[in-house]
Amino acid sequence: MRIAQHLSTSRPPRVERARTKHPHDNLHREPTEAIHSPSLSDRFHALPTELRRHIFSFLLAQPVKWNAHHTPACILHDGDWACRDDYYDYTLNTDGCVRCHRWPTSVWRSCNRILWIPGPFVGPWRSQWASEQLNPWVCTECYDANLRSKPFPRARSLPCICARREHLEILLICRKWYEEAAELFHTSNIFAFEDCGTFFDFVHHLFPRWRANISKISLMAYYLEDDSKFEFPKSFGTVCSYLRRLPSLSHLELDAVFLTRTDLLLPLLRLGLPSQTKIYFTLRRPSRLLPDLRKLLVIPEVWPELANRVLLKGGLPEEIARAMRGERRPWLPRSKRARLALLGRLVDDYCKLVASNNDAHVFWQRLWYEVQGRGGIFAGGATEKVDVHCGDMEEWERLWYAANLWSVERARVCPGFMGRSFEEQVAEAEETGGCP
Repeated sequence: MRIAQHLSTSRPPRVERARTKHPHDNLHREPTEAIHSPSLSDRFHALPTELRRHIFSFLLAQPVKWNAHHTPACILHDGDWACRDDYYDYTLNTDGCVRCHRWPTSVWRSCNRILWIPGPFVGPWRSQWASEQLNPWVCTECYDANLRSKPFPRARSLPCICARREHLEILLICRKWYEEAAELFHTSNIFAFEDCGTFFDFVHHLFPRWRANISKISLMAYYLEDDSKFEFPKSFGTVCSYLRRLPSLSHLELDAVFLTRTDLLLPLLRLGLPSQTKIYFTLRRPSRLLPDLRKLLVIPEVWPELANRVLLKGGLPEEIARAMRGERRPWLPRSKRARLALLGRLVDDYCKLVASNNDAHVFWQRLWYEVQGRGGIFAGGATEKVDVHCGDMEEWERLWYAANLWSVERARVCPGFMGRSFEEQVAEAEETGGCP
């Protein structure tokens, strides 16, 4: 037994001699770690969560884009109109593109590119987060339309890049920052859309987790300046269905032009938003009442007609807003046929009323400035005649003052509009209880 135990524990003699020669190497040494001073990121992560969110809010939480102003360095802010023409004119920058150049294709192929022609135009509106433009021989517009992989939703109206959001690169630093900053980004900002198609693409491609955190939406109708008309979606019911996909929606701002068509009113009445959702209908300033941009030295707002929008209180907007939250309204019939007939009669009577007045545009111009207390000063003169089309801005503007279905007191514009922002109007309306 002892011999077996000795054989099992004994080591070769050479190993024993080697261990006795180097006794210090046999000692067990604890690994020593270098002591480093905490970095800036370590100090930031050591802060409480509430304080980190407060820091992120200074970078990611911004006002609604309708209130965006041009920066002092923007060329659109400059008084020289020639710079503005170069900013908007694509033909000055697209001669180097194989698709939209002004030279014959044979000349372009033989010379590859004429020496004095600049390179392909890369639009300033192209998103900095978009994929790299791989083909150097086409401009941005041709590349996005024909070569870029789809889908890639983008804003339909961006008059100036000053309206872009800033500091979004914070979301790319690390996963922890992304989780904390993205939650604050989707809960604190008002996501504004200039048309229903942009809103549809944004919500459709958004990750469901962040879609559930969106709480504030501003949706406007797209205005076609060339035709002086509004472009309405073909299926407004689809837009309303995507509004129902936002469970945390608490602030909804809609263009008052949506109340001028029967096919848009019916989906709104069936929307069924939560009772705590605040709904606002806003009236944009008519583009024809805006001063001539070429006569101005400074253009402060990126969207001047939407930056000066007015909150509507009482009357039809309030009744529709309450019906959108599922409240039963006594004037609204239960049956679909009777409801459609009532809304259709409202819109038809109003369109006939406007079409019968040749001076509808001049009438609203005078009334707009009288409401603002500017003494009835209006542009164009009292003898100006304007053709009124279905969907024009004048139709909705005169509804509150010319139609007999709702009195002026029930459908009034917030007083004291001049010099006050839309947020100030909302705060006053909530204090007085004038908005739903």
